[in-house]
Amino acid sequence: MSNWIFLILCSSAVLALLSIIDKKAHGYGRSYLSYLLLIGIFATLAGCVILIIVGIPNGIKLDLLTTTISLSSYTISIGISASLLFAILSGAFMTYAAFLVQKILFSEDVSTTVPITQSSPIFAAILAILILGEEVSFLQWISIVITVFGCALLSVNNDILREFSLGKIIREKNFYILMFASFLFGASFVVGKMALDNLPVLFVHGVRSLVAGLMFLSFTIYKSSPRSDFVTYIKTRKSLFLLVSFNEILANTGFLLMLWALYLGPVSLVTALSSTRALFIVLYSIGVSYIWKGALGVTNTSQAVVLKVSSVLVIVIGVAGISLF
Repeated sequence: MSNWIFLILCSSAVLALLSIIDKKAHGYGRSYLSYLLLIGIFATLAGCVILIIVGIPNGIKLDLLTTTISLSSYTISIGISASLLFAILSGAFMTYAAFLVQKILFSEDVSTTVPITQSSPIFAAILAILILGEEVSFLQWISIVITVFGCALLSVNNDILREFSLGKIIREKNFYILMFASFLFGASFVVGKMALDNLPVLFVHGVRSLVAGLMFLSFTIYKSSPRSDFVTYIKTRKSLFLLVSFNEILANTGFLLMLWALYLGPVSLVTALSSTRALFIVLYSIGVSYIWKGALGVTNTSQAVVLKVSSVLVIVIGVAGISLF
């Protein structure tokens, strides 16, 4: 097994555990913004700490983009590293996509929204071919589609599947918002790969973390409800800060492993394997539900188990195809 395959599967396993914690932590606030405010604070701090430790890499001076602005008799030249710009854009695309998904998930059924977001590897593969010149064989395309289909199927419960209507979904405005979010997720991988051409993995991770934290803060800090919840957290929910701290450790570990895999492997295939996060989420959820009955709202009926097992087999076939071809 290639190193990048092992790394991205480890990343998916860690980030799946993060999703389980997110589900628990969201219950403390009156809206999804309350939790995002906490994430914004911790991600900003983490990004600053990482960048202070890493420092400014030499590669940041090698690909400057210079813009000249003329004001009367004065000329101002502004330069920014192209790789740094790509790192910033990668963090911005990823964060805004996550924000859109969280906003819709707060009011819509997870079973009809999450499967749509699984289409991001398709967008990433197309962009990687057009922008990076990556070559994807026919069998690799088949493997990508199989993996994405399996992950999407894994996110759908059997009741929704029986009543599934593609026409109804396409008529919904949220469908197009989620497709746009999927495109942004895919684009985040591509520009992240471009940033890694000249910058160290840890530096790019620090930039993405800082951008994510600042964006989440900008989305939430001006709202009275998240601020009020934050004060309540300080007074009565101090244990939540421990939960969010653990969340941040998992997030940094998972996304760092993802970037490392992206540095070593092709965008199209790394992104496809990142979708296996859905597989680990279901496995963790089943395990938790058997230990604590009714936890996380997981149902283990015979039909649900058959659907999940079938989905897992499809994902395994897709992952095997990506590994072999």
